Amino acid sequence: MRSRPCYDAIKLKIALLEYLPGRNFSELELATELATPRAKIREAIKLLAQDKLITVFPQRITTISKLDMRTTIDSIFIIKSLLAAIIKDPVPISAEMEVAIAKLEQEIACFEKEDGIKDDEFFEIDHQFYLLICKLKPFQRLTNIIFKEKIHIDRVIRLALKQQDDCKTIIFYYRQVLGGIRSGNREATLHSLEKLAKTVEYYSLRTEKYYPEYF
Repeated sequence: MRSRPCYDAIKLKIALLEYLPGRNFSELELATELATPRAKIREAIKLLAQDKLITVFPQRITTISKLDMRTTIDSIFIIKSLLAAIIKDPVPISAEMEVAIAKLEQEIACFEKEDGIKDDEFFEIDHQFYLLICKLKPFQRLTNIIFKEKIHIDRVIRLALKQQDDCKTIIFYYRQVLGGIRSGNREATLHSLEKLAKTVEYYSLRTEKYYPEYF
């Protein structure tokens, strides 16, 4: 799809909060900023509107969608349910996958000892965590759904990191989930996954309190 690179570029800026919730712009402004033909911008905006990341007011203006707590909570539930479905039916873990999981566990343990975690460090761990679990059942459609939903959570968590530069509780549960998968303890893994979802929801609700202008 010709608009895909443009779509990905705008989506990344939305995820990184370079385009803040509520920002207004025109197709011409975006085309100029991204040095992209307006036709491609228009196609990308249509896709982003379908993802609920952009709101289009015909003949008026285009806006980066504000954060919506209901959408965020729905995304948390969808991702938790999909991860639980992967974990419930255990599959043999390859030696390569076991090494990758153990390596990420060690990285998380090191970060937990530090005074604070930078945004980029947190999201690198976050990305690797979800990617590793998706690889347990490598269905591209499943992976696409998880990462599509995750952007609604990522925007909120980036604000949470600005308000409180420490999401160690979240990565603690990442490590617990990974440890459960590696040990084959399905019940403990699902319990940690539930705790993870509740923790992410807690951070999200706090963010709405501290940044009402973005909701």
